[in-house]
Amino acid sequence: MLWEEAKIAITKRWSRGKDGPTKTRKAEGHVALHPVLACQLMEWHAQTPYAKATDFIFPSLKAEGRVPLSPAVFVADHLRPAALKAGVQIPDGHRFGLHNLRHSLSHWLVNKAKVAPKVVQTILRHSRIHDAGYLHPGRRR
Repeated sequence: MLWEEAKIAITKRWSRGKDGPTKTRKAEGHVALHPVLACQLMEWHAQTPYAKATDFIFPSLKAEGRVPLSPAVFVADHLRPAALKAGVQIPDGHRFGLHNLRHSLSHWLVNKAKVAPKVVQTILRHSRIHDAGYLHPGRRR
C-alpha cells in the first residue's frame, strides 16, 4: 500500500495458499483509491495486530497474520452480511462475492455515471474491453 499516494501497488498475487508473481507483467501496477476508502483502510490497518508495512491489510487472525484472510471467509463473515444489511437482495443459494462488486461498479460507471467504456476498462485494469462484462459480443448498446 502506498498510503501517502492513496494507491495499492500490485506486485504479486496470492493463489492457492502461496505468494507468487502476477498472472502477467501488465497486471503489475497501481490502483488508485478514493481518499475516503484509503483513510478507512489506513485506520483499519493501524488497529490490527499485524500493522507493519509488510503485513497483509486483511490478515488471517487464525493463522497469526502469516497469510491473508481467505476470500471465502471474508465474504461469508463480512461482505455478505454487510450487503444484506444494506438492503441487497441475495436469493437463497445464490453466490455473492467480491466479483459482484466489480460487475456492479462497471455497470454503474457505464450506465449511470456515463463513463466511456474504454475508461472503465482502464479503471478495472482489463486487457480487453469485453473482459469488463458490460460489453458482450453480439450485444448492442
